[in-house]
Amino acid sequence: MSEEWKLQASFKSPGGTLINVRAGSGAELEILLGDVKEITTQISAVETELGVAHTIAPLGTTPFTQGPAPVQNYQAQSVQPPSGTGPTCQHGNRIFKSGVSKSTGKPYSMWVCPTPQGTPDQCKPAFA
Repeated sequence: MSEEWKLQASFKSPGGTLINVRAGSGAELEILLGDVKEITTQISAVETELGVAHTIAPLGTTPFTQGPAPVQNYQAQSVQPPSGTGPTCQHGNRIFKSGVSKSTGKPYSMWVCPTPQGTPDQCKPAFA
């Protein structure tokens, strides 16, 4: 497919993978969407194995690269969990995590479910 396209369909998987399908016609889009449907199980398996979001792009496209991240005024903070035991969820004792968000550059602290990331019934984090 050339870089000239008339139609685009974009989807975000539960694991965070952004899938863009571009086509020159409705018939071509229909075929490509069928191809995506066939590989969704593979995409999910890769997300689970890597434990991170990733991007799938058709061959011959140039991936987007961002410039340097803006300088943030937040200083690295060592946040200690509150004394005593933390909260629990249906899966057991929650785990305390803190740091600086890669996407926003802002500090965070939270208690997370002890199940592996991506577990279907994983509890939502409780922000401290």
